[in-house]
Amino acid sequence: MKFEIKRLTAEDIPFIIVVEKKCFSSPWSERSFKASFNSPSSLWFGAFCDGNLIGFCGAQIVAPEGEIINIAVDPQFRRNGAGEILLREMLNSCHEVAQYWFLDVRESNIAAQALYKKLGFFAAGKRIDYYTKPREDAVVMKLDLSNRRPCDADSFI
Repeated sequence: MKFEIKRLTAEDIPFIIVVEKKCFSSPWSERSFKASFNSPSSLWFGAFCDGNLIGFCGAQIVAPEGEIINIAVDPQFRRNGAGEILLREMLNSCHEVAQYWFLDVRESNIAAQALYKKLGFFAAGKRIDYYTKPREDAVVMKLDLSNRRPCDADSFI
């Protein structure tokens, strides 16, 4: 399956919300997305298939750290590489600014954890009862790119 990756803007929020609601039991509100898009330290990318948004990845960047704050792929498009492509785009786009990356993932989301591990993330901690609906712990994952030159990032990621 072929995807087109584009930088997202606040105008894309209605489409993001559609995907968000398909993916999460406690989806972000429109207000939360607007606040993130209004932040100068946030960056969002979307995966498009046939012109339709099918996934997105958002990050908060405060050098030298980056945090993946939200990532989702429409369930009917999962396991086709969109999530990996979105993460690679985010990491590659920010490799000169963010050397240390963090994200939270449900402890039961083994598929997502496998993807993150494939890209070099490792479990660095746990947040007890972080998620609701259902209540669940979060695994805090970290990626350390500090010992790589910018030109190494593409081959690593």
